[in-house]
Amino acid sequence: MGTLLLCGGLLLTTLACHAAATRVDRPDCGVSFQTPTGLRQLEITDAEREAGTLCIIAFARAGKPTHATVGQVEGWRELADYVLEVKQVPLREAARERGLVVDPDSPPQLLPAAPDASVVFTLKHAQTQALPHGELALAETEASKRPASMIRNGTTGQLILVAGNDDRSVAYVHWLSTRSPHSSEDGQALAALFKSMDFTAGD
Repeated sequence: MGTLLLCGGLLLTTLACHAAATRVDRPDCGVSFQTPTGLRQLEITDAEREAGTLCIIAFARAGKPTHATVGQVEGWRELADYVLEVKQVPLREAARERGLVVDPDSPPQLLPAAPDASVVFTLKHAQTQALPHGELALAETEASKRPASMIRNGTTGQLILVAGNDDRSVAYVHWLSTRSPHSSEDGQALAALFKSMDFTAGD
């Protein structure tokens, strides 16, 4: 099935596939979002942050027996399936750090791989989308060259998600795997989450 078929791909149809919950406002880091079906937000309390990190947003898969509130306890990140950091980094810089070039006048492109790279990705599909007071860049890649470890794990590519503006951004790279029972569904949920982001909160 192709990437663009309804609920069969990751990039274009996730909002139709994942009904969203009530909007969550995070004025501490200037973003709001909707938590899609399949994920539930975990409350982070007193977690240490790196310089430039405005806030941390964490999610667990719905139905996973994890406390709704986690904080500064040893290994708290292991309780979450996905940890997102809103950083005071412009969108284009954050995208480049994840191997993606985002320019205003062309679709996102991958940075060239190093000649001796053990992993080489090719671009399957990429798009940008306007968000309230921001922008979203999504790219789905396929590994055209994989080391043995990726082959054993069934890792086939990435879903790169970057949302933000010239002031702040949030980025995540979701690894796609044929051996993970949650890979495709979680990718759709993450894409729906990023598509729902609004960067006006706290302005």
